[in-house]
Amino acid sequence: MIHVIGIGPGQTDYLVNHAIDLLAHLPHVYGSQRQLDSLKVYIKGKPHTLGKLGELLSQLKAHLAKEEDVAVLASGDPMLYGIGNYLYRNLPQQAIRIHPGISSLQYIFSRTGMAMNDVYLTSSHGREPNIEWISQFPKVAMVTDDKWGPYQIAQALLKGSEGEELAGCQMVIGENLSYDNERIEKRPLSQVEDRDYAMNVVVILNER
Repeated sequence: MIHVIGIGPGQTDYLVNHAIDLLAHLPHVYGSQRQLDSLKVYIKGKPHTLGKLGELLSQLKAHLAKEEDVAVLASGDPMLYGIGNYLYRNLPQQAIRIHPGISSLQYIFSRTGMAMNDVYLTSSHGREPNIEWISQFPKVAMVTDDKWGPYQIAQALLKGSEGEELAGCQMVIGENLSYDNERIEKRPLSQVEDRDYAMNVVVILNER
């Protein structure tokens, strides 16, 4: 069985007890080097550093053929733009069990006291966001990357066909969430700075 384990937004304080128990018993654990290092006190099995996704599939299929139990670590929640989606598409679903974690988007909504009832969830991580589409929603939460970060998203919204109407929108930017150097700020789209943002998510508030 392949156990895909959500490990929360970053700091191990947000790792749920169920995940800790699994890591203490599973014989093989796959994750990024950063993930493995941060959880080494909990991992009792053999750690494996993640390579390319194609290589991971081959490795997991080999474990399944031997009927071995395996853990795959997922930042945040595995099914919110996470590796759980990829594995579900490419491996037998009956061989996969997803163990949810606290996502970075859940975290920022809790930290800021914003309701999630009406939010549209999406991602610009490794993909170009559909600016015209997301501009229709009153509240959008996004996982971002180096190419499409807060500044690029804000500028694309302002330059889009709805740019004038979006001028009053606010963007909430969360960096290094759950860590000691966490930073959360709220700015009008026009005042989002062109700088490097660390491990960030954004929430766009369309208050038209």
